[in-house]
Amino acid sequence: MADSNSPLSGIIIGLLSSFGSAFLIACIFLLVYILRYTVPGRILLDRIGRPGEFDDEQAFAREEAEALEVMDDMQRTEYLRAKAFINSNPPESLQTDISLSQYLAIQEKGVSAWEFEPELEIANCFVEARTEIEFFDSECTVMSNLPVPKQNEVYYWEAKPYPLFRLPGYHKYSVAYQSNGGRRYNQPFNPTPYGPQIVQGDVVGYERLRSWHQQR
Repeated sequence: MADSNSPLSGIIIGLLSSFGSAFLIACIFLLVYILRYTVPGRILLDRIGRPGEFDDEQAFAREEAEALEVMDDMQRTEYLRAKAFINSNPPESLQTDISLSQYLAIQEKGVSAWEFEPELEIANCFVEARTEIEFFDSECTVMSNLPVPKQNEVYYWEAKPYPLFRLPGYHKYSVAYQSNGGRRYNQPFNPTPYGPQIVQGDVVGYERLRSWHQQR
């Protein structure tokens, strides 16, 4: 039987202690990894093998199939029409950077340089006095004629092109806070409640948090 005070016993005890500490640290890292990058019932993978949001497309396909079953003919037609538009006109396929002439117009006219431009082929709404929009009993989106100059560290991005016969928030790369208290972020089917119904005179603040910056 080896002497507990021998050098060999000390080395063995030291090695076991080191391996035990390393194993404990590895278990902690594994637990943090599982809790941070997995969601119960879903396997999340991205292009480089790390957890991401690979399963979102499958979840969307299930929601789409369920929603199409309960839509009426008009809703189904409008949804499929918008889906075809998005597929044929992906975001950032149009030039949205401000031109020199647009920038000079803003410098000269200030806020008066902006106005809403309705899509003449879509008779769901019309613009009056350049900035007043009159909606009919149907969905409609109206965009301004000029982009916002990118300066003073303001984050700005245009969701163009977008199906103007649909409301913002219903399709990819668009966000909407609705007056009925619902929020839509690429959600054509089921909005997410976020607060009470908005009434005239209310001011709604929007803040978007990311891991590397904040948008407000």
